[in-house]
Amino acid sequence: MCIHLRMNANNRAGSILAVVLACLLVASMVGLALIRTVWIHHRQVRVMGLQRQCFWLLEAGIQRAGRKLAGVSEYQGEKWEIAADVLGTHAPAVVTIEVKQVDHSPDKRMVRVEARFANETMQDIVCQRELILALPPTNVATNESNDKDPENKDTTREPNGDQ
Repeated sequence: MCIHLRMNANNRAGSILAVVLACLLVASMVGLALIRTVWIHHRQVRVMGLQRQCFWLLEAGIQRAGRKLAGVSEYQGEKWEIAADVLGTHAPAVVTIEVKQVDHSPDKRMVRVEARFANETMQDIVCQRELILALPPTNVATNESNDKDPENKDTTREPNGDQ
């Protein structure tokens, strides 16, 4: 005995609708996964950009400390605030420079520099570095030799070689 099942038009339309809904569900899940991946990548790129800026602000702080120490050996440091609109970011930055004398070395200074991006949406981005800088030698010997010889007051030369 053979049984023939007949599908009527209503059953066929219902099964096609179920297949179409399942395909839409799969396509929506793939689309949402792609959107999430793009969003995560965008966030990572933004954080990497802030980390690079933080590194360069740290380097600028080290250079600034070196220039200040070359001029004034009693320089103790400073707090340098940079507005977000100057940096072109959503977060402002603060560079903190601390200078301390190295024990048993009056001509050396320990410089600690910290660059920090305060961020409201994620963790702060911080770069730190400590290094020891030697103060430039003073011109004591040059001043003494100039004081002994009254004819040797100005030893600068013009670019063409004339005094």
